[in-house]
Amino acid sequence: MQHKKSFAEQIRDKGYYIVLALCAIAVGVSGYLFCRNLTNEDDVTPMLNEPALAALPEVTKPAVKQPVIAPKQDAAVEAIGEDKLPALAPTEAAEPVAAPVPERLHTQAPLDGEVAQAFAMDHLAYNDTMKDWRTHAGVDVLGAEGATVCAAADGTVEAVYSDDFLGWTVTVRHEGGYLTRYSNLAQEIPVTAGDYVAAGQPIGTVGTTALLELAEPPHLHFAVFKDNVPQDPEEFLE
Repeated sequence: MQHKKSFAEQIRDKGYYIVLALCAIAVGVSGYLFCRNLTNEDDVTPMLNEPALAALPEVTKPAVKQPVIAPKQDAAVEAIGEDKLPALAPTEAAEPVAAPVPERLHTQAPLDGEVAQAFAMDHLAYNDTMKDWRTHAGVDVLGAEGATVCAAADGTVEAVYSDDFLGWTVTVRHEGGYLTRYSNLAQEIPVTAGDYVAAGQPIGTVGTTALLELAEPPHLHFAVFKDNVPQDPEEFLE
């Protein structure tokens, strides 16, 4: 009667084949896993379809900071050194320069005598000759006929003429826009236009040539003008 082998004996007798089969299975499983990994790597991109891509966070490109280039300093500044340059004082606004005020005319009395008719430009004065009321653009200084009349201030003779109403007249131009006028002179006048005269220098004598003032005693009609505007002569007398 043939002896029936036990399971252990069968394993022992066929152990070589079992080990060989297990090795073949291990090799097959390893190959399968290796091929699957390769397939998964190749399919990564297809798996990222549009919905998946939309879900990914947006990658912001970092801003490139432009280099700041400092302005080139002047060669003199570079040579001296900026830290050694003197501090500049703050610029102040220039104040407007006022125009020089012309010096007031200073005069001396052209004739030593009493004032018979005062200056009257802001009111009317009675005229004995014309028997009416009118303005009076000067002062009438009483003096004997032939008395010397002198220049009231330094200046240049501007004109010598016979006025229809004020008789023989001499005008003298002074600095600062001033002019003095001497009327009712005698016809003999020792100066001519263009002559320079000093204060106190004779320029004529008292006459009776002013037709507008014949009713008055002999006198000098003396007037002062500033920029052709009549001024009160007594305000300039010293």
